[in-house]
This record gives sequence, C-alpha cells and structure tokens, in this order.
Amino acid sequence: MESQPGKGTVFTVMLIYKKAFDAGMDGHIAKPIDIEKLEEVILSVLNKQETSQIRKNNSRNGS
Repeated sequence: MESQPGKGTVFTVMLIYKKAFDAGMDGHIAKPIDIEKLEEVILSVLNKQETSQIRKNNSRNGS
C-alpha cells in the first residue's frame, strides 16, 4: 500500500503547520514538551512583539 499525501503522513503535518503559520502562528512545540525549548520560543515571540511595538512607536514619533 502506497503512502498518499494527506493520509497521516509527514506531508499532512507540514500542511497543517504551513496553514497555522500562514494564519499567524508564531511557533510550534511538539510533545513531549521540552521546557528549555518552550522558554526559547516564548522569549522569541516576546522579543518579536517588543521589536514590533518599538518600530510602531518610532514611526509614530517620526524617528
């Protein structure tokens, strides 16, 4: 029996992640949760948000 895209394959998982990222997801952590990886992803997202807010404030101030 051949593996078909869309039937529980890696291809399906990749499509799910792509849709999620396209919709605005910032990261992904697989189970079991690695606490260090979780912390890394959270800090990355917070840094992106902080940078975005700084740029927004600078553009409002003409900087």
